[in-house]
Amino acid sequence: MAPPVTLKHIAEEVNKTAVTVSKALRNHPDISKKTREEILRVAERMGYTPNLIARKLSSKSTRSIGLIVPHIAHPFFAQSIEAIYDEAHRREYDIILMLTGEDDGLEAQHIQSLLSMQVDGFLISVSETTKDISIFQNILNRGKRLVFFDRVMEGLDCSRVVCDNYQGTCDLVTFAIKNGYQEIGYIAGYSNNYIGRERRHGFEAAMTNAGLKIHPEWIIEGGFSQKDGYQGFMKLKGNGPLPKLIATVSYNVAMGVMKAIEEAGLTIPNDIDLIAFGDSEFNHFLNPALTVSRLQSREMGRRALDMLIRAIDLDDSESTEIVVPTELIIHDTGLNKKIERR
Repeated sequence: MAPPVTLKHIAEEVNKTAVTVSKALRNHPDISKKTREEILRVAERMGYTPNLIARKLSSKSTRSIGLIVPHIAHPFFAQSIEAIYDEAHRREYDIILMLTGEDDGLEAQHIQSLLSMQVDGFLISVSETTKDISIFQNILNRGKRLVFFDRVMEGLDCSRVVCDNYQGTCDLVTFAIKNGYQEIGYIAGYSNNYIGRERRHGFEAAMTNAGLKIHPEWIIEGGFSQKDGYQGFMKLKGNGPLPKLIATVSYNVAMGVMKAIEEAGLTIPNDIDLIAFGDSEFNHFLNPALTVSRLQSREMGRRALDMLIRAIDLDDSESTEIVVPTELIIHDTGLNKKIERR
């Protein structure tokens, strides 16, 4: 493989200095149109590709942002990542995406890698197992800007964009209660996780406000995946009589619960009903479609990136929180009435 063409190679070919070649390739006004066109023709003929990384580092800004998320194949993250990329492109920033797969050790490795790449800032949605804040504090200690979105790490003085986890869950469960449900269970996230704790508090508030009994055996803690939903329902089933309705901490968890309910020979909503925090663009194709508390995924991603770029451009370390409201989307469940399968 031939070595890459450098500015020096082009300079030798056109009998100019490397500085002149560099200015011509950057369309600098010091270089005449004739000289610039000559250098561009030679650079193209020689197959020159600019070293963008070196160029950015020489300007002391890479105009790049490290984005760390648990998953891509997830309704919320797929939409929010797309919005982040769109907004970054508009603002002339590059995004370097890293996935943790809910592994806090891998998350720490990704942060170190991005620091070595000299990214200007970080957008992070933490893994469900993350507990140690020191790796995030290291980002701040290095003078880098950090914004959490959706899943946040508490105990740090930095900005975040979150949905209204508490109120969204409270509104969702209250809707089912107003439709006559009283015996309600909850497949929850981990209580040591910010969104798991906030959504559980929203569930408990809805039950308490309605004067309904909270059954501890009907609250099952776990993660946010389909597997967690499946296992959560099986554990709930093993605890004794089932509730009349189950609310879940996430849409993926609800999908796991649906599978387990089907395997148990039960139907939704006729035998047991199901509602979920979160949504999917495929929800309305389900039979039945779930009533959900929908996150504004794209809005959260866009606002998180905007907050980070403002902090970078203004060299602003002041922490800010944006809480984005959820929206109750009513479909076939949570209505406390039997339906015919479509």
